[in-house]
Parts: sequence; structure tokens; C-alpha cells
Amino acid sequence: MNILLYDRPRFQRNAGFARMILDKFEQNHLPLELRLAEEWCPEAEDMPLPSAVLMRCVRPELSRRLEEKGVRVLNSSRVSEICNDKWRTFEFFSSLGIPMMPTIQWRPDAQEEKCVPFSFPCVLKSTDGHGGTEVFRINSPQSLRKIKKDPTICAKKWILQPMCAQPGRDVRVYCVGNQIYTAMLRRSTSDFRSNFSLGGSFSPYELDAEEEKIVACVCEALPLDFAGIDIIFDERPVLNEIEDVVGCRMLYSGETHDILDVFLSFFKKSVEGRGV
Repeated sequence: MNILLYDRPRFQRNAGFARMILDKFEQNHLPLELRLAEEWCPEAEDMPLPSAVLMRCVRPELSRRLEEKGVRVLNSSRVSEICNDKWRTFEFFSSLGIPMMPTIQWRPDAQEEKCVPFSFPCVLKSTDGHGGTEVFRINSPQSLRKIKKDPTICAKKWILQPMCAQPGRDVRVYCVGNQIYTAMLRRSTSDFRSNFSLGGSFSPYELDAEEEKIVACVCEALPLDFAGIDIIFDERPVLNEIEDVVGCRMLYSGETHDILDVFLSFFKKSVEGRGV
């Protein structure tokens, strides 16, 4: 048996895609059962552990426990640990020489605005936000001081970056089995964030050699089973972040893509010999 694992909030937002995954596995005669992370304790079940778990939530501790017991987890616990923390993402990939925006940790209870090492406007991001949420444009030191008064801000961890040269424009590269599946250019004319879920538009995009090199370096350093690599544009293309639990709405919004076909083929190969 294989498990498709969602947490409840993600499943409520993405029930249609979850159903597509389940249907695709059923059509190919592969057993797959849906579980909610809040209710699933694999060690407590009176049955063998699954052969593989498709992680559609962020549970790196659970992923690690399963891997230690021989379960194939897609994506791995290491991908989950690094890519769902924007500061760790910056530390890991920038240390390998992959171009990224300058980044500092920002603590609302301690940071002095005069110590910010780059000019305004800046971008403030929570380290664990997704889909363009908890990302703020900060136009001045006064704006930074004002946002520190919000108790919800003080409860989280943050990074601060300079605004890139081309806000409202980025490329999402979909990767399956550590290979490029396709790339989409996302644009917004009204927001510095280009996320499709926030109203941005999208179109197919052909990566150039420099962008392909960024993707290749990322995949060499941290193999990706099913993820998105986001590239933004400063004076040159730079890695922005990795989407571990990547959204696929763009691929099923009028396009002819079926990324699940490619993923299923990769899944069969990657779990070969594990009881599937």
C-alpha cells in the first residue's frame, strides 16, 4: 500500500488535485490511500508500513521517521527540512554558489532598521510562508517599525531581502524525478508578487542557458521528486525558493499538460522493489 498524505487545510484547498492523484493511481492499478496527517500515526496502525508516501504537506519529522523504517518518501525529509524554511534555503544554496538575493534574518523584537544592509524598498518574508502569503513590500524604515507592532508578525521568523530589479515577474520550473518537466512565466501588473493564486497571469516559458544551469545545480545538490523551482530576475536570474509541496493549478488551467502522467512513471521506477 502507498499513502497520499495531506494536512487538513491543504486538503481543503486542494481536494480536486488530491482526487486527480488518486484517480491516476487507480487507473494504473496502483494502490494509493488518502490520509490526513492530523489523524495518521503509522506506528500505531495494526498493519505493515506503506511502501511509499506521497507527501503533500510539511511534516519533515514524520518523513524522517518513515525513511528510517525503509519507507520511500516523496519528497524526502531533507527536501522538506530545507525548502520549507526560506532562511535554510538561502544558507544551503548560496553556500554552493547558486545566485540568490542578499538575505538577512529579521527579528521584530531586536532588529534595528538602521542596520538593514541594503536600501529600501525591501521584501519581508516569513521563513515558512507559501503561495505568496506573509510576503510584504517594505518601502521605508518607518514601514518596518510599524509592522513590528503587529503581534502576528512578532510570533514568526522572518527574512529580509532587497527588492529584485523586476518585481511581479518570475519563472516556476516544474521538476519530476530531478528532471525539468516544464517552465511557466508568471506576471502581475498590480503586485510585486506574481503568484497565480494571487491573480497573476502565466504563459509557457523557454529557459535560457543561465536559468537551466541554476536548475541543474539545484537538482544536483538536492534531488527533487516532484517540486517547483522559482527563479526571479535581478540584474541576472537568481534562485528565489523551492516549492516542496508545489501547486499545479497553472498546469491544469487551459493547458494540455498532465504532469501526473510523468510523475506516475517516475513513481513506478523509484519504488521498484519496495512491494509495489
